Amino acid sequence: MIEHFGKPADFAKESLSSLEEEEIHKKVRKTKFIKRTVLIAILFICAVVLATAVWLIHENNRTVARYYTEEIVVYSDLDPSK
Repeated sequence: MIEHFGKPADFAKESLSSLEEEEIHKKVRKTKFIKRTVLIAILFICAVVLATAVWLIHENNRTVARYYTEEIVVYSDLDPSK
């Protein structure tokens, strides 16, 4: 590939020099738009996952079975003279 096209940096310079400036700006804007869209989508997915996790934890804590202990005191075993 390098023998046929040359070094990657040189090939990129030649490719960019053959494009018009407006075309280069279009490609840069398109790339920025795609990157921003992907970033926003990832952040949205993370927010939904986080909100779902918080909701599940809240629901599980609300419906958790609570256990209580009771103590039985037998008064007949107590010494009435005291």
